[in-house]
Amino acid sequence: MASITKRNGKWRVQIRRKGVSKSEQFRTKAEAIAWADEIETKIKNGSYNTGIPYMTFAEVIDKYIKEVSRHKKSYREERLRFIRLMDRHYQTSCFNQNARLRFNLSIKYKIP
Repeated sequence: MASITKRNGKWRVQIRRKGVSKSEQFRTKAEAIAWADEIETKIKNGSYNTGIPYMTFAEVIDKYIKEVSRHKKSYREERLRFIRLMDRHYQTSCFNQNARLRFNLSIKYKIP
């Protein structure tokens, strides 16, 4: 169920459902209710696009190495560490299904 509140003259809608958290502001309460109903229906039907692309864990790590890690002093060591990790375990795992693993890695390897 959406939470609709009036704040600074605008209507704010917050939706938290099935792991999806979305917030938006509208001029009128009717617009806010219509948007909330639309998004909740999409989430319920499974047709809501969270904007997170389907990527394997290996693709995410490869992207991190190319875009973030290469600017660090520890680039070589970090790159080798991630390559070994990818080769051992998570070559074909879907990244979206490994959110807990990402959280643990972000703590251990200080990934943003």
